[in-house]
Amino acid sequence: MTLYNLAWELWEKFKLDGNMEVLEQAITYNQEALQLRKPGHPDRSITLSNQDTYLWEKFKLDGDIEVLEQAITYSREALELCSKRHRNRPLRLSNLGTNLRSRYEVKGSMEDLEEAIALRRENLELHPPGHRDRVEYLGDLASDLETKFRVADTIEDLEEAISLYRKALDLCPPRHPSRMTYINKMSSCLRARPTKQAIIQGGQPVNDNYPSVVDPQHPEVHGDHEQQSGASVDAPNPQTTVGMTEETQRNIPSHVMEVIRDVIYDTLTTMPPRLLDTHTGRICDKTVHISRVESSLKYQELLVSIASYDGAQDTKHIREVVSTCFQCKFATLSHRWGRDEPILADIRGRSIYDSNILETEGLRKLRMFCRTVAKNGYPWGWSDTCCINKTNSVELQQAIGTMFLWYRMSAMTIVHLGDIPDAAPAGALVRSVWFKRGWTLQELLAPRRMQFYTQDWSLYLDR
Repeated sequence: MTLYNLAWELWEKFKLDGNMEVLEQAITYNQEALQLRKPGHPDRSITLSNQDTYLWEKFKLDGDIEVLEQAITYSREALELCSKRHRNRPLRLSNLGTNLRSRYEVKGSMEDLEEAIALRRENLELHPPGHRDRVEYLGDLASDLETKFRVADTIEDLEEAISLYRKALDLCPPRHPSRMTYINKMSSCLRARPTKQAIIQGGQPVNDNYPSVVDPQHPEVHGDHEQQSGASVDAPNPQTTVGMTEETQRNIPSHVMEVIRDVIYDTLTTMPPRLLDTHTGRICDKTVHISRVESSLKYQELLVSIASYDGAQDTKHIREVVSTCFQCKFATLSHRWGRDEPILADIRGRSIYDSNILETEGLRKLRMFCRTVAKNGYPWGWSDTCCINKTNSVELQQAIGTMFLWYRMSAMTIVHLGDIPDAAPAGALVRSVWFKRGWTLQELLAPRRMQFYTQDWSLYLDR
């Protein structure tokens, strides 16, 4: 077996068990194969591309910027070896664009973002209307243009992003895995327009067929609905506001309704898409959280008081109360990925506390994290292992760009030091492998409160 083939076999094994050591072996063997396949070798391009893929996966797991820099070098050379008509050019364009976008997220260089946009445009040209993969490249370009607008305030980029998201939605049938992501992102762009009526264009509604993100119980959500046992969520009319009966809605002034929609939208769009219920051990999406808020006494009292109030509405009070209702107290996990970490597909629709789930090192860590969060009095937990759908490239990119905010929003961050024993001296923390991760700096700076735990989950430090 050649070094190249051995690296590929290890890569396939890594995709099954998620073992970081296996991935690092694949990188090592493929690097040796690359050294043998000098410039001019017919297989150098594919070997470069594979090395880029392996390194990108490693970067996603540990956030090491040096690994990303290597991936960019290999993906750039692989693209240069592909002619304009080469069948693998779209993949090479996509890989380099994704790498540059990731480096922009870390370093903030507009040059990286501009180059990524140029690569996305070329890729879109290679996938004309009617091509089965066009929707993916529409979404990639729209996402980068939206990011540029939010940084540079370039309205033309925002308008183009809206147009591209609309085209992507036209190609996404109901229950398409990316449809709700595009709906939410287009809604976000519409609201970012520099006008009070963000959904109006030329005096006409902008495609009323697309529900707003403030209607997360719309039937289209149900395709990816991780509903916990005992929580019933009915789908209201898309024109009604979450949590309100039609009768109640009719009795509430329109400007107050707008305030409520704005607060719900602002709160939900900054939350992680999924959280772990620390008591039931189930993954829950935003609709479950909304369902619980709807049934809360405080929220129902607010709706009744608004509907029965005859005077001028105190919008500041309404905003404060609605925001308080929808705020979600959750804790985040900071750790170094280990063996057999459970991903979303492993626990979707199941409880991590179920005895019939194969117990792995990663599952034990997740269980202890949830129990520790619950012990601290918080009902929700977030882990990068299972709360992100990593098979959805749009969601993954969005998560990487928003992760700092999630750690900042969290009530606390639980740090698991997997290599620090219970009896470790006070100075052992700085020698932990946790400090060697690329994500460590942001996870140190972002949280408001942190607790550090040893490998056996004894409290080591509370700050």
